[in-house]
Amino acid sequence: MKTVADIAKEIGVSKQAVWKRIKGSLSTSLQQFISTVDGTVYIEVDGVNLIKQAFNKKSANEDATTDTATIDDKLTGMLSDTIAIMKEQLLGKDQQLSEKDKQITELHRLLDQQQQLHLMEQKNMLQLTDNKKSSLWDRLRSKDKKSQE
Repeated sequence: MKTVADIAKEIGVSKQAVWKRIKGSLSTSLQQFISTVDGTVYIEVDGVNLIKQAFNKKSANEDATTDTATIDDKLTGMLSDTIAIMKEQLLGKDQQLSEKDKQITELHRLLDQQQQLHLMEQKNMLQLTDNKKSSLWDRLRSKDKKSQE
Protein backbone atom coordinates (compact mmCIF):
# COMPACT_ATOMS: atom_id res chain seq x y z
CA MET A 1 0.00 0.00 0.00
CA LYS A 2 1.16 3.47 -0.86
CA THR A 3 0.20 6.97 0.15
CA VAL A 4 -0.87 9.69 -2.31
CA ALA A 5 2.50 11.39 -1.73
CA ASP A 6 4.38 8.17 -2.59
CA ILE A 7 2.38 7.70 -5.80
CA ALA A 8 2.86 11.34 -6.82
CA LYS A 9 6.62 11.08 -6.28
CA GLU A 10 6.80 7.79 -8.19
CA ILE A 11 4.84 9.12 -11.20
CA GLY A 12 6.51 12.53 -11.13
CA VAL A 13 3.41 14.66 -10.60
CA SER A 14 2.02 16.71 -7.73
CA LYS A 15 -0.13 15.30 -4.92
CA GLN A 16 -2.94 17.58 -6.11
CA ALA A 17 -2.84 15.95 -9.57
CA VAL A 18 -3.13 12.50 -7.99
CA TRP A 19 -6.00 13.67 -5.77
CA LYS A 20 -7.73 15.16 -8.77
CA ARG A 21 -7.69 11.77 -10.48
CA ILE A 22 -8.76 9.94 -7.32
CA LYS A 23 -11.75 12.23 -6.77
CA GLY A 24 -12.53 12.71 -10.46
CA SER A 25 -12.42 10.14 -13.23
CA LEU A 26 -11.23 7.26 -11.01
CA SER A 27 -13.44 7.83 -7.96
CA THR A 28 -15.76 4.84 -8.48
CA SER A 29 -13.13 2.36 -9.62
CA LEU A 30 -10.70 3.24 -6.80
CA GLN A 31 -13.11 3.07 -3.86
CA GLN A 32 -12.41 -0.60 -3.22
CA PHE A 33 -8.62 0.01 -3.21
CA ILE A 34 -8.56 2.98 -0.79
CA SER A 35 -8.31 2.81 2.98
CA THR A 36 -7.65 5.46 5.63
CA VAL A 37 -5.43 4.73 8.66
CA ASP A 38 -4.84 7.44 11.27
CA GLY A 39 -5.96 10.14 8.80
CA THR A 40 -3.58 8.98 6.07
CA VAL A 41 -5.01 7.62 2.81
CA TYR A 42 -3.47 4.40 1.57
CA ILE A 43 -4.02 2.88 -1.83
CA GLU A 44 -3.54 -0.80 -2.65
CA VAL A 45 -1.30 -1.97 -5.49
CA ASP A 46 -4.20 -2.46 -7.93
CA GLY A 47 -5.40 1.09 -7.23
CA VAL A 48 -1.86 2.43 -7.72
CA ASN A 49 -1.78 0.66 -11.10
CA LEU A 50 -5.09 2.30 -12.08
CA ILE A 51 -3.74 5.74 -11.18
CA LYS A 52 -0.54 5.12 -13.14
CA GLN A 53 -2.55 3.96 -16.15
CA ALA A 54 -4.64 7.10 -16.01
CA PHE A 55 -1.53 9.28 -16.05
CA ASN A 56 0.05 7.19 -18.83
CA LYS A 57 -3.06 7.65 -20.97
CA LYS A 58 -2.91 11.40 -20.43
CA SER A 59 0.80 11.42 -21.27
CA ALA A 60 0.16 9.34 -24.41
CA ASN A 61 -2.61 11.75 -25.45
CA GLU A 62 -0.30 14.72 -24.90
CA ASP A 63 2.42 12.99 -26.94
CA ALA A 64 -0.07 12.28 -29.72
CA THR A 65 -1.20 15.91 -29.66
CA THR A 66 2.41 17.07 -29.79
CA ASP A 67 3.13 14.62 -32.63
CA THR A 68 0.08 15.85 -34.51
CA ALA A 69 1.17 19.46 -34.04
CA THR A 70 4.66 18.60 -35.29
CA ILE A 71 3.24 16.80 -38.31
CA ASP A 72 0.92 19.76 -38.97
CA ASP A 73 3.88 22.14 -38.79
CA LYS A 74 5.92 20.01 -41.19
CA LEU A 75 2.98 19.66 -43.57
CA THR A 76 2.34 23.39 -43.47
CA GLY A 77 5.99 24.03 -44.26
CA MET A 78 5.94 21.58 -47.15
CA LEU A 79 2.77 23.13 -48.54
CA SER A 80 4.24 26.60 -48.26
CA ASP A 81 7.35 25.46 -50.12
CA THR A 82 5.22 23.84 -52.81
CA ILE A 83 3.15 27.00 -53.20
CA ALA A 84 6.31 29.10 -53.52
CA ILE A 85 7.67 26.76 -56.21
CA MET A 86 4.37 26.86 -58.08
CA LYS A 87 4.30 30.66 -57.93
CA GLU A 88 7.78 30.76 -59.46
CA GLN A 89 6.68 28.37 -62.19
CA LEU A 90 3.59 30.47 -62.83
CA LEU A 91 5.71 33.59 -63.24
CA GLY A 92 7.90 31.72 -65.71
CA LYS A 93 4.84 30.61 -67.66
CA ASP A 94 3.53 34.18 -67.69
CA GLN A 95 6.83 35.35 -69.18
CA GLN A 96 6.69 32.60 -71.79
CA LEU A 97 3.14 33.59 -72.73
CA SER A 98 4.17 37.21 -73.04
CA GLU A 99 7.01 36.23 -75.37
CA LYS A 100 4.64 34.08 -77.42
CA ASP A 101 2.21 37.01 -77.71
CA LYS A 102 5.04 39.17 -79.04
CA GLN A 103 5.99 36.44 -81.53
CA ILE A 104 2.38 36.12 -82.69
CA THR A 105 2.12 39.89 -83.15
CA GLU A 106 5.32 39.91 -85.20
CA LEU A 107 4.13 36.97 -87.31
CA HIS A 108 0.84 38.74 -88.00
CA ARG A 109 2.73 41.84 -89.08
CA LEU A 110 4.96 39.79 -91.39
CA LEU A 111 1.99 37.91 -92.82
CA ASP A 112 0.22 41.20 -93.50
CA GLN A 113 3.31 42.52 -95.29
CA GLN A 114 3.59 39.34 -97.33
CA GLN A 115 -0.07 39.56 -98.33
CA GLN A 116 0.36 43.19 -99.36
CA LEU A 117 3.40 42.30 -101.45
CA HIS A 118 1.53 39.45 -103.06
CA LEU A 119 -1.38 41.75 -103.90
CA MET A 120 0.99 44.31 -105.41
CA GLU A 121 2.63 41.57 -107.44
CA GLN A 122 -0.74 40.41 -108.73
CA LYS A 123 -1.66 43.98 -109.71
CA ASN A 124 1.64 44.38 -111.53
CA MET A 125 1.12 41.10 -113.36
CA LEU A 126 -2.38 42.19 -114.34
CA GLN A 127 -1.08 45.53 -115.62
CA LEU A 128 1.61 43.81 -117.61
CA THR A 129 -0.88 41.43 -119.08
CA ASP A 130 -3.22 44.32 -119.94
CA ASN A 131 -0.33 46.25 -121.45
CA LYS A 132 0.65 43.29 -123.60
CA LYS A 133 -2.92 42.81 -124.78
CA SER A 134 -3.35 46.46 -125.58
CA SER A 135 -0.03 46.69 -127.32
CA LEU A 136 -0.91 43.67 -129.44
CA TRP A 137 -4.20 45.27 -130.26
CA ASP A 138 -2.48 48.54 -130.96
CA ARG A 139 -0.07 46.81 -133.30
CA LEU A 140 -2.87 45.14 -135.13
CA ARG A 141 -4.65 48.44 -135.52
CA SER A 142 -1.61 50.17 -136.69
CA LYS A 143 -1.06 47.46 -139.30
CA ASP A 144 -4.66 47.87 -140.32
CA LYS A 145 -4.23 51.60 -140.69
CA LYS A 146 -1.09 51.18 -142.71
CA SER A 147 -2.72 48.74 -145.01
CA GLN A 148 -5.64 51.10 -145.53
CA GLU A 149 -3.43 53.97 -146.43
